[in-house]
Amino acid sequence: THVLEQAVHPGYNPLSGDKPSHDLGLILLKEKIPDAVIAPILPPEKYEQYLSVGEEVTIAGYGVYDVYDTTGKLFFADVPIVKRNEFEMLIGEGKDVTSPDACSGDSGGPAYVYDDKGKMYVAGVTSRAPLGTPALCGGGTWYGFPGSELSWIEKTYQGWKAESGEEENPSFDFFLSNL
Repeated sequence: THVLEQAVHPGYNPLSGDKPSHDLGLILLKEKIPDAVIAPILPPEKYEQYLSVGEEVTIAGYGVYDVYDTTGKLFFADVPIVKRNEFEMLIGEGKDVTSPDACSGDSGGPAYVYDDKGKMYVAGVTSRAPLGTPALCGGGTWYGFPGSELSWIEKTYQGWKAESGEEENPSFDFFLSNL
């Protein structure tokens, strides 16, 4: 699928350590991806209810699971939230490589939560391992909150829409209607 636009958050800092990194990028595709899972972003006002320390999120990714298996299989795991601040959450923090966690190749992947009615939301985006993590995987992963960046996301997409000169663009309208 052809990429029409792309942007990296202007506050992105890959050397932020355990401070908010604003590790978020956006792409606008020319066409919808067939059979893609579409879920709205969890709004910040729902963080306390669904993203408390100890609650579980469902992570998904195609990253490394077994160094001998590179089949591109999509993996899922339910993992507890260990720490949280206003921009991101640390999930997992297992003690060894067998603990469910994100791994190499999972960056940018989702962390989902479900509300009381079973509606799925994107609560986080895979960012990085905590400082000092001894193992490649299994030591926990920071996930950024896209909901904390909604104003930047909307401003970016509205700018792209204005630059395109198209009043009616299904890609823009679909995305913005799902924020």
